[in-house]
Amino acid sequence: MDDPSVSLTLMHGCGCSAPDVERRLPVGHGLSRARFRHLRESELLIASNADIPVGIAAYKLTESEVRVIHELLLASALPHAAAMRVTDVLLSGLELVALDEGVSCLTFLLRNRVVIEPFDARGYMSMPFGNGGMWLQRKLGWPGWCTPLM
Repeated sequence: MDDPSVSLTLMHGCGCSAPDVERRLPVGHGLSRARFRHLRESELLIASNADIPVGIAAYKLTESEVRVIHELLLASALPHAAAMRVTDVLLSGLELVALDEGVSCLTFLLRNRVVIEPFDARGYMSMPFGNGGMWLQRKLGWPGWCTPLM
């Protein structure tokens, strides 16, 4: 990623065909059939550099103040500084869309390696789980954990 500019594309109600989603995946990710199907049924925020996908975030729309981002994937060959930039741009987009849609809490359940610095800089709380998984959460507007759903 020589050019530092990153553009975002939001795909509401993706329902995309398999080839359409596969074309938007950043290079270097092999997903199970179940994860791939789940991704096809999700809302997608795609980060691109010169029309090449370098990051993707996926979530399901629900009638809730809490939004769970179940996938955040970056191109595997990104250098650390570029991965931080792409993650920061994805977080900015996710936070703006969430606020616009009345969501006050973002929760990330991530199974893959994560560039944590952009989350830390924005006040996300984190907790490890499972084999290298990470739970990250932030109440939009101030740092801290979100109130559990009743």
